[in-house]
Amino acid sequence: MKFIKILRICVLFLFGILGLSIINDVGGIYKYLLILIFIPSILHILLLTNTFKKLENFLNYYCLSTFILVLILLAINNIQYFQKAILLFALPILLLLPSIKKAPKLFTKIFISTTSLWITIVYFRNIGNIAVLLSILSFILVYLALNWNKIKKVVNVSILKDLEPSGVFVLGAIFCLLVSAICLIKNNEYLSNKIAEYAYFLLVVGVLGALYEYVRDTKKNNEGDKYEIY
Repeated sequence: MKFIKILRICVLFLFGILGLSIINDVGGIYKYLLILIFIPSILHILLLTNTFKKLENFLNYYCLSTFILVLILLAINNIQYFQKAILLFALPILLLLPSIKKAPKLFTKIFISTTSLWITIVYFRNIGNIAVLLSILSFILVYLALNWNKIKKVVNVSILKDLEPSGVFVLGAIFCLLVSAICLIKNNEYLSNKIAEYAYFLLVVGVLGALYEYVRDTKKNNEGDKYEIY
């Protein structure tokens, strides 16, 4: 078992090094995309020490989610690149798949968060490097929202106690609208509009999340009333 773990770490580390070796041949936003794909693979080398053992599942699931989503995007957009990439990603994916058994719920959360990251990049790719920053923000907000109830127990801040997961997206939207206003002041109207558009998407997700929370809480209260009556 230990041998398989060491093999997985070494393969992913070498895979990350191989991926970043072409970074100088790539320009624009694609350079940053390579970093998002391959840097976490290189970070697997930290797992050889017990200090970073808690990061193991997170790194495994992020890399696995990223590799799967990249292959899906290539299959949709460029079948020739997909055929070449599947040979490159096949071994790392096969080595990472068994790790899902350790924490399937965590994998689901990270896969959803990573999906939001790549959707953001694809949709906002026209704004270049800023799209990468927005995609990272998407990952953080979704991951926080999915783990919000646990985070509230750890972070003892009175303001956050009443905040529901949907509120995370609303706060993110407010932050983005402030950034959008700053861009407008700096006479960058196009970037301002794009960031505002991203903020509106966050607001939509926040409102839908709040609606779900309202229906869920109402259903729980009704079930409680029925229990008291009978």
